[in-house]
Amino acid sequence: MSPRILLTGASSFSGFWFAKVLAEQGFQVTALLQKKQLADYSGVRKQRIENLSDKNLGIELVFDCPLGSSKTIALLKEKKHWDFLGLHGAFVTNYKSQDFDFLSALKNNIENLEEVIKTFTQNQGQHLIHTGTVFESNEGVGNAPLKAASPYGLSKNLTNEVIKFYCERHRIKMGKFVLANPFGTFEEEKLTTYLMRSWIQDQTPTMSFPDYIRDNIHVELLAKVYAHFCLQLKSSESSYLKINPSGYVESQGSFTLRFANEMTSRLQKKCSVTIAKQSQFTEPYMRINTDPATHLITDWDEKKAWDQIASDYQEKYRHTS
Repeated sequence: MSPRILLTGASSFSGFWFAKVLAEQGFQVTALLQKKQLADYSGVRKQRIENLSDKNLGIELVFDCPLGSSKTIALLKEKKHWDFLGLHGAFVTNYKSQDFDFLSALKNNIENLEEVIKTFTQNQGQHLIHTGTVFESNEGVGNAPLKAASPYGLSKNLTNEVIKFYCERHRIKMGKFVLANPFGTFEEEKLTTYLMRSWIQDQTPTMSFPDYIRDNIHVELLAKVYAHFCLQLKSSESSYLKINPSGYVESQGSFTLRFANEMTSRLQKKCSVTIAKQSQFTEPYMRINTDPATHLITDWDEKKAWDQIASDYQEKYRHTS
């Protein structure tokens, strides 16, 4: 019987890829979405959900269904058998701001959570995977002290502690899946999109923070590790597992040059970039993960991943070049 997972956060960048790859690998995926209907979404989030609606994937999308809602409780009871509860979604509004309301985020993240976990266990659920971030306190490797890099990182710390407490109380296995810096298609307006749009439109982008040491990882590779980790948690005798998937560990300047080099032949144009002198250091100088992802996914095709990025963004911007 195919493993069944109830997944939150599927409209997010990494959550979209988790849902897609899980389905491609034979999981029965039920994805909870907070808004009432597809029409309530816009931009890249709407595009992600439209892609997850592909009948070939077989993903069940449940709209108007926040995690702690009565609708989620009813869904858990209705299906009767669950293997995994994937808590990927989180409160992220204004998450980059130092004024991010971490207490409101915590309240949102754990609303009615114990009842959800209790109902999950009553319907044969035994494995919960919570997505964390390398920017929490005491995560990954970096310059000491490894404190939370932001109020958002603190909210993730606190959320994880509450989830861990409830898992121990209800005696189910918990896995923590720690994100670093995923990149790829269906990304928001971040580095990948900025670079690709600039190059396709014959512009020269600027890397303004080249000195930070970061851990950039292909998002599809990250999703494959997530599926692997689910099965690892299920087969493990341990009640708690954690994994910190790692990709390209280098300065952001070096990663940008790596990206440019990969795209030059694929886009068939010179992908120039200006590396600025960094003068502000408002984030940790280094924060990286520790578990090389390619050691876990032996059939990973790196060339194909870069090819896909080039193809997808050429299609995205084909009318603007």
